[in-house]
Amino acid sequence: FRILCETRLMGELSARDRPPHPLEMNDSDFIPIPITPRGFHHCNRLFLSALLQFGSRAFPEFAQLCKEDKWTIATHFFCRFRMFEHEYRADKRFPDDPGRSFSGYTMYVDAEIVRNFYPDDAANRELGLCVQRNIRPNRAHFRRLRLHQEEFLAVATIMFWDVECL
Repeated sequence: FRILCETRLMGELSARDRPPHPLEMNDSDFIPIPITPRGFHHCNRLFLSALLQFGSRAFPEFAQLCKEDKWTIATHFFCRFRMFEHEYRADKRFPDDPGRSFSGYTMYVDAEIVRNFYPDDAANRELGLCVQRNIRPNRAHFRRLRLHQEEFLAVATIMFWDVECL
């Protein structure tokens, strides 16, 4: 899991218009920036690619699967795990801002950002409703749960193999 996180961290920071100094490319020194449509696309592609590597490294049986099965597992996991992981990390990184969440490993989203995210006002309203419905309630759940990293990883493992969304 650490390699998954480091891959995303380095990939996202290196893709910035003004990447930080290599000594600042770590979890404690990077400065989160607002998400952009271009950044969102890049983050998701990077995350999904890294998940395929994560699956093969973390689970030997995953590496033996055919490409179609790997893709099915990785995409199902990606869709569910992304929000779970973003809220878990946001609760630690932004403890005093329950309306903010990660939308990539190094980029965040909040109600202000989504007002002008797309050129289309209707799309921005829909995205704003999604942010409003999800971020604060999900952050409140994590605040109550107070998962330790081991618990977080145990849930992630179950989520990885659960392609039927039980």
